Amino acid sequence: MEETTINFYSDIKSYSRGEKLNNIINSKLPSLMLYTKETMSLIKKYKDLLNLNELKLNEYYEVNFIYIYISLYRINTIDEQITFLKNNIDYIDNWAIVDATYDLLKEKSIRVSNIFFNFNEEFLIRYAYVSLLKEAKNKELTISMLKLIEKETKDNLYYVKMGAGWLLSYLFIYNFDETYNYLKENYTSFNVPIIKVGIQKSIDSYRVSNENKELLKEFRKIINAVK
Repeated sequence: MEETTINFYSDIKSYSRGEKLNNIINSKLPSLMLYTKETMSLIKKYKDLLNLNELKLNEYYEVNFIYIYISLYRINTIDEQITFLKNNIDYIDNWAIVDATYDLLKEKSIRVSNIFFNFNEEFLIRYAYVSLLKEAKNKELTISMLKLIEKETKDNLYYVKMGAGWLLSYLFIYNFDETYNYLKENYTSFNVPIIKVGIQKSIDSYRVSNENKELLKEFRKIINAVK
């Protein structure tokens, strides 16, 4: 084992607060219970130095997190990043890794999201939605994003449902009228649980006006009647 790897393990263990399951992220792996800022400080220190081939994967959640993060940071093209994620899905068993790394993707677009959408793995599909969160400000993409959400029929994948609902809430925030009108006209072709998540997140958001929140509450009564 290289000296850098030895130092890395020494550093990560120095932050440890004991080994246990982290119920917040719902990883099946034991966690060393590092704070996020501590994990990110390790990434900053070792991102250009660490030999990733020497890491013991699926031992601790934090090691998997750092492995995925630094790998995506080092990869230069979106196609290579997608291939990497597909080939390393065994090391991504929770939403936290997805949500912390989607911003590293070299391209965040409808095209890329459609690639992730067509995978069969829950956390790869989540990338399809959360990677578009910062793009939701672009009103020219609103309908394309709504159509991507509209295609989502897998209501048994909790973290996909939550990711799609999160994106929907951003569309309500940044382009309420177009989003609201499209849903009112087409809600029967949507996965209703996703709409409910999007509505609730919007109602909870300070960035949605009280007037628009009332519209969403009335709309929720309509979709609650959908079987």
